[in-house]
Amino acid sequence: MTDFHRKRSGAPKGAAPAQFHAIQRFGSSVNLHVHVHAALSDGCFSFEGGILRFYPAPRPSVVELSDLLGILRKRIFRRMLRMGAVPYSSIQEMLSWPHSGFALDAGTRIEEGDREALQRLLLYFLRPAVSLKKLTYKPEEGLIRYQVVKTNGGPSYHEWPAVEFVGRMAALIPPPRKHVVRYYGALGPRSPLRRAVTAATRGQATLVELEQGYSVALAGKVVREAKRAAKAACKGWAACLRKIFEVDPVMCEKCGGEMKLVAVIVDDGELDRILAHQGWPTAFPRTKASRAPPGSAERGDEGSQADPRGEKWEGRQDFSSDWPA
Repeated sequence: MTDFHRKRSGAPKGAAPAQFHAIQRFGSSVNLHVHVHAALSDGCFSFEGGILRFYPAPRPSVVELSDLLGILRKRIFRRMLRMGAVPYSSIQEMLSWPHSGFALDAGTRIEEGDREALQRLLLYFLRPAVSLKKLTYKPEEGLIRYQVVKTNGGPSYHEWPAVEFVGRMAALIPPPRKHVVRYYGALGPRSPLRRAVTAATRGQATLVELEQGYSVALAGKVVREAKRAAKAACKGWAACLRKIFEVDPVMCEKCGGEMKLVAVIVDDGELDRILAHQGWPTAFPRTKASRAPPGSAERGDEGSQADPRGEKWEGRQDFSSDWPA
């Protein structure tokens, strides 16, 4: 891909496009279907003398994509032979197929400055294998039903026994210590362009500035301060809550503005007083005890498996002398 973009953009030697790849192992029917989603810049970056320059490339034609697909197909077959993953006879058979067995789609393009569209594209790359909204369980029949978006003239849902569904999900788990998100080209871990491109991104450089040549200061102090700020931002409490609960904890629900941190309260008594004043509960809700298996001796309330004697230890740290060692 780097050589392909470099030739089409007319970039000098050493230039490379920014590439983000996500390996997906699943299809829309919870089936094993390994393929790669890649987001590439429409051109190449070069960095010389503190100047970052972008060389745009024209949109690839159908013929160019077909030629690129043929090159990728040969290289993949060659690598599979070196690894011993597929015998030579199987590759010869695949080469005789009317269809190549490979597909390359370049129909999605994000315009400059459309950050929302870019975010939607990357979230699509990183989506999970199963959507819980489409998944239902029939306990009386022991069946799992999954709604299908692309029916292609078939049924609108699939059903499997629970054990078979677990087997299908297990096949989608990536091999151990194998990354499914990878960076190449100008964003590669060892690329000298990576610092320059990320610095230009933090500086919100425009496409016109990059084409004319964007001055990037990569002094040691600047780089260290940028890394320190990025590390602090990642560890911020608000950033952690946004990542876990997918809500912005510093956004006001009434006006939508950003709230400022006034104080940090660590005293439990003060927390209880404020919660009580607002009419909110001051204690965590207790989980209802589970039901005992059919035919077993009932313990606790409503036939639960919980031992009621355990409630007396709630909130206590001291142990009586008769507690077993």
